[in-house]
Amino acid sequence: MKILRSTINIICVVSILLATMILFCNVILRGVFNAGFAWAEEAVRYLLAVVTFMGLSLGVTEKADINVDAFLRLFKGQGKRYLKILINTIELLALISLGLLSYQFAQEISALDQITPALRIPMHYLYLLIFIGVIPRLLFGATKYYDILKEN
Repeated sequence: MKILRSTINIICVVSILLATMILFCNVILRGVFNAGFAWAEEAVRYLLAVVTFMGLSLGVTEKADINVDAFLRLFKGQGKRYLKILINTIELLALISLGLLSYQFAQEISALDQITPALRIPMHYLYLLIFIGVIPRLLFGATKYYDILKEN
């Protein structure tokens, strides 16, 4: 899991650095030469999508995922543990649904042979980013069960 987390971190950092460099170069080109890259905005948009969906799982590994703990504070002991398991199960079911729907949608888009305007990337690759981002999130979510059961 540490290798997966490190790989995702590297992908996110490289994507942010690339997006920053592309935007910086484009601003300089537009400001100095009055011309920029036609594909820059599109590339940055897709790089930020990579960061968003790959970074989805990092919140779990850092225990920084979004949750509402006000309700959890009402419970103690076993009741709190069962509630955490229920919440984690609902979260994983929602992620499975998101993953399956994004995969199906990517297949439908693939059949249409749509491509992005500037970069000419097949559109279904972009929708597969959601599916690819959900996979490590599911893995880290599954390990969360172990952490919940390990708690005293």
